[in-house]
Amino acid sequence: MNKEAMARMSAEELDEYGRVLGIEMRPAKTAAQKMALIGSKRDRTATVTALGMQFEVPMKALSDKRVTDVLSDAARTDADVYRTLGLMLGEQMGELVDAVTDEDGTVDSAAIALAFVRIVTSDELKNC
Repeated sequence: MNKEAMARMSAEELDEYGRVLGIEMRPAKTAAQKMALIGSKRDRTATVTALGMQFEVPMKALSDKRVTDVLSDAARTDADVYRTLGLMLGEQMGELVDAVTDEDGTVDSAAIALAFVRIVTSDELKNC
């Protein structure tokens, strides 16, 4: 969320927003403390292993509407999965693509799908 917009929120709204994100808001008393607590949760990353590689996934990416729309869509396409992995992994997506590309240039869509499932269902993301 845009920090300037968040700064306009009331303490009550910040508490509600924090709870939606799964944050225990009781330790924060002031609006500034609440914003800092929310920011620290959104700024965390989880190290996730997929295809024998480790990826840093920012928690902020998981609340991106473009990601949540794909995660909730049972009819998602391979293109949706590819785009969503790009949003979640950022520059690391190149490493994943290199790993799933054969010598002849064939990009293994099954390996990409497996990486997607391993990442989005990882305990590391659930526990971060």
